[in-house]
Amino acid sequence: MELGGTFPDAYDWWTSVLRGMAPGAGRRSAAGRAAAIIEILPTGYRLTRSRDGLIGEFADIEDLRTGLAQAMKGIRRAERRVAIHLPRGRYLKRSLSPLALPESRLRAMALLDLIASTPLKPEDHVLLPLRPRDRGSSYAIVKNPVLLPVAQLLDRLGIDIAAIGFEAADGPDEEAAGRALSQSLPGGRGVRLGRRISAALMLLLVLALAGTIGHVRYRHSQANQALDVALADAGKEAATVRKLIASRREIMNRLVTIRQEKSGSVPVVVIIEELARILPDNAWLTEVDIRGDTVRIAGFSSAAATLIPLLEQSDYFRAPTFRNPVLRVSGDIGERFTIAMTLERRDG
Repeated sequence: MELGGTFPDAYDWWTSVLRGMAPGAGRRSAAGRAAAIIEILPTGYRLTRSRDGLIGEFADIEDLRTGLAQAMKGIRRAERRVAIHLPRGRYLKRSLSPLALPESRLRAMALLDLIASTPLKPEDHVLLPLRPRDRGSSYAIVKNPVLLPVAQLLDRLGIDIAAIGFEAADGPDEEAAGRALSQSLPGGRGVRLGRRISAALMLLLVLALAGTIGHVRYRHSQANQALDVALADAGKEAATVRKLIASRREIMNRLVTIRQEKSGSVPVVVIIEELARILPDNAWLTEVDIRGDTVRIAGFSSAAATLIPLLEQSDYFRAPTFRNPVLRVSGDIGERFTIAMTLERRDG
């Protein structure tokens, strides 16, 4: 396991234990530290300033830019933080475990769950681990077009994301875990700075509590290794399945093409039988050449000019013409001819 994930996980675990020891302890909502709140509606955005209420509703992201400029007037740079709120229907929540997992493990399990249990593509969605509630572990899935335009706008304007809240159907609203803002979205500079400071303090705490951390790491090492292996195997299996599906689709397309070509073709035996039926007894063939839809015959006849009308009466041949001039051969052989015509394809 990487140290970048071990230290913050240990810090989150230790602080959650301390909060649980305090009577009536709870995690204060990070949205309370925001100067304004953006609610992402199905038809646009609602912007509310914390100190004096509603700024307005905006139909698109450019209108929201104007509203944010108005909302941030008179607010110091260090306090320019915005909370984002998503109502029900704008996100999908999935539960992973009845226990509170470290955030980096929760992110890994969320990605594995998305690949293995849903038809959704990870590159098209933002995965946000939720702050533990009732010791459970869950995460939210948000489509990129829903969340990323707002996060990118805040990043361009130099406004930090204080929190991302989700309207819950069965209790109080939930929030994304703190590190998820800086790891999954732009605009989390304030969160990243706070986490760097916390990481330094947490490092001292880990050194002081080395025995406790070592014991926890030992208990979870086997589970973490199994999870890493399962995540890697799931990614490989998903790639293999995608390749097999693409290969199968290509084979099916080829089969359809072959069947269509076969259904429209006329067997060679039928062509020979048709020529034998049409040509009179005073004509005989020395060559029959079939290439695609073109049939070319050559031979001798006592009256070559009479062959064209006979061939035109056939249901299998179209536009018969002499390819070369008819040549009179000495003796009783007659006239040498070469006729080319188009084969009439027949469906069914």
